[in-house]
Amino acid sequence: MARRPTVLLAENAPKDALVIRLAFEQNCPGIRVSVVSNGLEAVKYLKGQQPYAERQVFPFPSLVLINLTIPEVSGFEVLRWIRQQPHLNGLPVVMLANSGRDHDSKLAYELGANSYVIKRNSAEQFAKAMVQVAERWLGQRKWFKAQQESETDDQREAA
Repeated sequence: MARRPTVLLAENAPKDALVIRLAFEQNCPGIRVSVVSNGLEAVKYLKGQQPYAERQVFPFPSLVLINLTIPEVSGFEVLRWIRQQPHLNGLPVVMLANSGRDHDSKLAYELGANSYVIKRNSAEQFAKAMVQVAERWLGQRKWFKAQQESETDDQREAA
C-alpha cells in the first residue's frame, strides 16, 4: 500500500492552520498534516528530535509549508537550513506569505523555495490554493487512485 503523505505545516496563525487542515481533510483526505507553530519546532521535527523523534507518530514529511513570519526562527531561516542539508535536497518547500512583496518572493526563490503562495483574504481562495499545492507537489490524483486500488485489493483479500 502507498505511504500516506505527510505535510509539515509551520504556521503560527491558528486561523490559517485551520483553513489548511480543513482544505486537506475535505479535498485530500489521504494527507496527514502535522502542525508546528514556530521555526525552531519545524527544524526539530525535520531532524527527528524530541518531541518528534517517534516517526510512527511524526512521519517524515513529503512536503513542507512554511509561513514567512513564524516566530523563534523565521521562515526564511528554516528554508535556508533545509537547503543546507544534503539529505533534504529533494524535499519540496512552499513558502506562505501574507503579502506579495517582490523582495520576499525573490528571496524565497533564491533560498530554494519550490513555490511561493500568497495567503488570500478569502478562506475559500486560500483553501483552494492549498489543494492546488497538494496536487502539484504530492501528485494527489495519482496517489488517491493508487490508494483506492490498494483498498479494493485489501477488501478482496479479506473476503
